[in-house]
Parts: sequence; C-alpha cells; structure tokens
Amino acid sequence: MTTNSLSTQAPDFLRLLAHDLRWSLVTALARGDHRVHELVRLLDQPMNLVSYHLKQLRDQQLVTERRSSADGRDIYYSLDLDLLRTRYFATGAALHPAMDACAIDIQSHRSKHPNEYLEQPFDYVITVCDNVAETCPLFPGPAQRIHPYAACAGYRTGTATPK
Repeated sequence: MTTNSLSTQAPDFLRLLAHDLRWSLVTALARGDHRVHELVRLLDQPMNLVSYHLKQLRDQQLVTERRSSADGRDIYYSLDLDLLRTRYFATGAALHPAMDACAIDIQSHRSKHPNEYLEQPFDYVITVCDNVAETCPLFPGPAQRIHPYAACAGYRTGTATPK
C-alpha cells in the first residue's frame, strides 16, 4: 500500500465524537437519560451550545429523544448504545481488517441472578431493566450504580410477565 492510497480524513463517526463537548454528552448519556437542562448543569455549558451538539448527535441517530410519560412536557435524551457499538466496530474494521476479527462470541453465556455476586465488590453496577434497577441488591464497596434508559420493552408496554 502506498501513502497515496491511505485515507487522510478520519471517518465521520470519529470526527463526530472528537469534539470535547460531544464526547462529554455521549459519556453522560451512556450513564443514563437526561433532560437538556440537566446536561447543561452537568457539563457547565450554555444551553444553546449543549442543544447544538445534541442536534449533531441526533442527526447521526446516536442520540434519541422521548417525551416524559408523566406529563409529556419534559424531553429526555438517550444514547443509542447499540448503534454506537456498531459504528465503533465498523470504524475499527475500516482502519484495519484484523479488527473485524475481534468479535466476542457470548452464545455460551447465561443470565445470572445478582445474588451470585453479593460478596464480590464492583466498581460499577449497570442495570438495563427498570424492574431490575428497582430490585437490585446493594453490593459491597464503592459500586457506582448506572441505569441507562434501556428498560425492558415488555415492562414499558405492559406486555411482560414478571418473574
């Protein structure tokens, strides 16, 4: 491969995330849904700047918005973690074909009850279902609890049967 055939421009996905404020927004939204004024306070940035960069992320479908189910006035922003992961791996594969071979097969893994880990300290406890977030036991140590709004679709729509 000659230097003339190398791409000198970063993929759009990396350019999108390279901006410090957008990276901070993605980092905050990876930990949970937020309203715009919460992001303004959290990032200590003016509302118009936060809104502008949220729009950049929304235009690329990395961030979605939903209205509050309570009264419909508040708008919550969330990060599409699946799309972020897909674009991240696609960017790596474009950079070097060997990175495409890094996929991890988790078919043999199983869901485990949290009680199996009660004696084990964690840095983070991440729940992805509203029901689990409400019933998750306390773990020893300084575990930071994170709950992104990726709640069970069945619990959101009322079609799931509690177990």
